Amino acid sequence: MTKASHLHPFSIIGFIYKNLRSTWYLWIYMFFNVKFDNTADSLISLAELAAVLLVFIMMPIVRYYCLTYEFNDNSLTIHSGLFVRQHNHIPYSRIQTIQHKQWFFLKPFNLESLAIETAGHNDGKAEAQLAVIPVKTAHLIEQLNRRSSQVVSTETIEADHVVEPQAVYDITANDLSLYAITSVGLIPALIAVGSIMSQLDRFLPDHYVKAANNYFNHLSLSIALLLFVLIAILSLIVSYLRIVLRYYHFQLTKTDQKLTTIGGFFQRNTVTTPINRIQAVCIKQSILRQWLKLATVNTIIASNAAKSEDDHDDLLVIPVISNKLVFNKIHAFISWLPAINPNLNHLSVNKIYYFIRNAVIISLLPIGLAIYFWRPFGYAALLLLAVAASLGYYKSRQTAFAQVGDQQLVLQVGRLWTKELYFLPWQNIQSINYHRTVWMVHKNLAHLTINIRHGNSNQAIQLRYLSDQTANSIYNWYLRRHA
Repeated sequence: MTKASHLHPFSIIGFIYKNLRSTWYLWIYMFFNVKFDNTADSLISLAELAAVLLVFIMMPIVRYYCLTYEFNDNSLTIHSGLFVRQHNHIPYSRIQTIQHKQWFFLKPFNLESLAIETAGHNDGKAEAQLAVIPVKTAHLIEQLNRRSSQVVSTETIEADHVVEPQAVYDITANDLSLYAITSVGLIPALIAVGSIMSQLDRFLPDHYVKAANNYFNHLSLSIALLLFVLIAILSLIVSYLRIVLRYYHFQLTKTDQKLTTIGGFFQRNTVTTPINRIQAVCIKQSILRQWLKLATVNTIIASNAAKSEDDHDDLLVIPVISNKLVFNKIHAFISWLPAINPNLNHLSVNKIYYFIRNAVIISLLPIGLAIYFWRPFGYAALLLLAVAASLGYYKSRQTAFAQVGDQQLVLQVGRLWTKELYFLPWQNIQSINYHRTVWMVHKNLAHLTINIRHGNSNQAIQLRYLSDQTANSIYNWYLRRHA
């Protein structure tokens, strides 16, 4: 066991940044309500603000001095806590993923952060988080994890011998730009801007809110539309730049039966996960990428290592690739995947009605509320009927399935004009739920729900309105595999 070590002092800055990011609304509120002179009518005095700042700065310093780590050939141990000391012991054999993050300002100092996850945790945080440590220490911990069954000395920290990767994928500038352009990032950006603007009146003084309302109320329709278009263009540019900077120089490598992704401009993010712990592979295509014959490849892992503040839990392995090349390329990294696209069994045409009916029924409630409360403009909500019908039709035409040999189940579903093709090894399927309503019995129909572990929770993939014979065939296949 090595001697217990503190994090680098730079980690204090990281702790302060995390606190600021999680309490930004509080600081905005205090800033606009602080009393800068005796005549101001405010809620907070300068002395009170200074006291809050002092506590805010002292907390990360205390956390820094209370957090130490040590490791040996078999495990990593994290010590933390001031009044209640915690000792988190992590054997290397239990590690699910290792994530390295290096901001650009840490690179000259050879420092980075390290996050380690196991399959046993049940919250949204990594099992071990070392905010700022030397790069060679982080690499030694990863070496020890990789060679947990071998003897490796921890007395000296030396660079490991170079292992040639078995497969490498580097994204090109054109592919990265194409991936950013075809990503549907405008809508979330507009929603975020709208949410922030709708909450400003809670933090800004009344005279600022009144002035803003007066300004927008006097705008002409043409100027208001121009302003909306400018905001939309700005949101699109921000979305494009965010994706390009996040996946800048993205690379996927396969080494020693592990996949490693690395990318990022301001922050280089490296995630390593064993191939045998991948729960499933998902090939996604939005309707735009379907028209352009492009696909995105994700792996579903029982970890949050791939998750960010605005992202899902999937580990992106190939951002964008042509349909013709996707299976040949990904097969080189994950050998249990088929090298060619399997032939899928689609639902019969007479099942389309059920999907359209369900989607239209769901849309009736918001349409009715809009017509009742916002008449006559609420009648525009009737357009949702066409949108719901198209969603139902799309979902029905994308629902499909196949079995690859006796080892793998392939499922295809449609969600919000996005096609998702899942490849599930039988041993990674947590459970299969076979169910049908009393009305479906007479029509020989059934639903199947396939459950797999996704991040720290469950993901249910549902095949709806299968024939009873087909549903029983898949259900019995799963039972035989676990017999």
